[in-house]
Amino acid sequence: MTKADLNEAVSATIAVLGVLLATLGGVTGTAGAQLLLAVSALETNAGAELIAGAQFWSDLANCFELARIAGSSFAAMDAVRAAAEALTPAGLPAIAIKNFCVRLALAEEGQILAATNFTSRQQIDRLFDQINLSFECAIVVAADNQDNIAYEALIALYAAVSNDLANRAQPLPRLVRYDFPLRMAALSLAQRLYQDPTRYGQLIAENNPIHPLFMMQRGFALSS
Repeated sequence: MTKADLNEAVSATIAVLGVLLATLGGVTGTAGAQLLLAVSALETNAGAELIAGAQFWSDLANCFELARIAGSSFAAMDAVRAAAEALTPAGLPAIAIKNFCVRLALAEEGQILAATNFTSRQQIDRLFDQINLSFECAIVVAADNQDNIAYEALIALYAAVSNDLANRAQPLPRLVRYDFPLRMAALSLAQRLYQDPTRYGQLIAENNPIHPLFMMQRGFALSS
């Protein structure tokens, strides 16, 4: 590995780790502290670990895992994936880091989605286009590089995520439009729509009102 390749690889690593931390905001708790320590250590030792061998890849994967445990959302992890995708390295070490980070992000996204509770089919439907595009790009890269192990792993992960979401979407209600002549509070609206005022939180989540006392006259509710 040339010095130029090493410097580029370290820079790529630091760039992705920076996004990994930034998308989590102010991380707290034990997992957050562990993540900060792991990222700091890898940023400091990336050059030496890259020269030494396998420890670098293990430590990088650990940072992604700790980010998920610390509370990274699907959107935040996908921002990390996009940041890695946007890198334009020239040297093989940095290219390998880019591809590895993309694959790590996809793996963590799969676990995040598996642990996510959805309330409507539309929530899942909105994810499919994004998931399809993300996986397609990574799969094409693995195929172009003739990396059979990564290719097969990505195909398997893509199938598992897609099947899980499709199966969980089937029993979920759909979003339908409501239309009332006057604004009303979320509690009152939940009573009118569901005959259950305790479901006001669902209406707030689906419509994101400025204030729950003044829900939109026209918005979305669950079909059941």
